[in-house]
Amino acid sequence: MRALVLLSALTLAACQPPTDGNAAGSDILTPNADDAGGEAPANDVAASTNAAMPPFAETPNAHPTAPEPAPIPARFRGTWSDSAASCADLAHHSRLTISGRTVRFDDYVIFGDSVSQPNPNEFALKGKIEATGVPAEAHYAISADGKTLTDGAGGGTVRVRCA
Repeated sequence: MRALVLLSALTLAACQPPTDGNAAGSDILTPNADDAGGEAPANDVAASTNAAMPPFAETPNAHPTAPEPAPIPARFRGTWSDSAASCADLAHHSRLTISGRTVRFDDYVIFGDSVSQPNPNEFALKGKIEATGVPAEAHYAISADGKTLTDGAGGGTVRVRCA
C-alpha cells in the first residue's frame, strides 16, 4: 500500500513544472521578459493567429453557401423496429434507422440521392446501397401520431418508433 502511495506521489511530482524558475531543462514554453514588447514567442503562431480571426457568426459572408438541408423530413427520422422489445436488440432483423439522408437496415445502408414526398405522411428515397453502389429505393408512410412506420415497398412491414 505504501509503495502505491509513493508511486502516485512521484508520478504527480514528475508532471509538475520546475519550482526554481529555471525552465531551460524542461519542455514547457514560457515567454521571456526579454522579448520585445512582451509579445508571445515566435513559435506561438497558433495563439496569435486565432486571436486575430473573428467568429464566423459575426463575419458577413463567412460561409458563402448555406449547409444543404437534410432531405428526409425530421418526423420520419429515428430508430424503428417491429416491436418495443426488439428495439433493444441492435442486431434485430427488423431494426431500421432513418437519418437525414440515409436509411440503415441491419445489413446494409441506402444513401439517398433524391427524396420525394407524395404527401406529408410519406416519403420515397432513391439512392444506392452504400457498400456496393447498387441502385435502391425505399418508401415509408408514418401514422398521424408518429408512432408507427409502414414500409410501402417491402411487403407492408409495420414498425414502432424506438425510444
